[in-house]
Amino acid sequence: MQAAVYFENGAVVYAAANVRTLRLREYLIKRGLVSEAECASFGNNLSDLGLAAALRAQGKLNEKDLDEQMAAVVSDVLRVALLWTTGDWGFNPRARLDETTGLKLDCAALLKEAAHRLPVDFVALRFRNPGETFRALPTLLRRAIFCLPRASCFLVSTSRQNLKRCLRFSKLAELDTYRVLYGSLSAVW
Repeated sequence: MQAAVYFENGAVVYAAANVRTLRLREYLIKRGLVSEAECASFGNNLSDLGLAAALRAQGKLNEKDLDEQMAAVVSDVLRVALLWTTGDWGFNPRARLDETTGLKLDCAALLKEAAHRLPVDFVALRFRNPGETFRALPTLLRRAIFCLPRASCFLVSTSRQNLKRCLRFSKLAELDTYRVLYGSLSAVW
């Protein structure tokens, strides 16, 4: 599988994969929003953005439903890609989208979800320095406290936190503490 993720000013604005089940056409048909015949009338070579534009132009789908389905496709592509622990990654500064998407994506929730689904040994390797100190910015911390599980709140609630201290005071097993920290910090930042 290959995926492409597009950013604008540091924020994810779009993602696509070369897997049929992660394509807009499949989501629309599966949810009964567009028939297979209607999709076929646009041809099979349209990108997801091209299909969305064609559906908009013909008024086949209302804007809200189309945006929801596009956001679902992009979120699912990201869910898969965020779980990859091996592979080849590249950055192409010339890659650009031809149009703006305006999708509303909850990337913090996707990062947190992925961090909690990654293999524990992979997550533990992210914390190589037990003396490492981290801190949450106050504005991000206030937002995080409302969306973090109770075990995470203590671990990120102080202004400065040392990994050794977190391990010592956490009521969780060491590997579980790593997972909570990794997920919480990725959701906060």
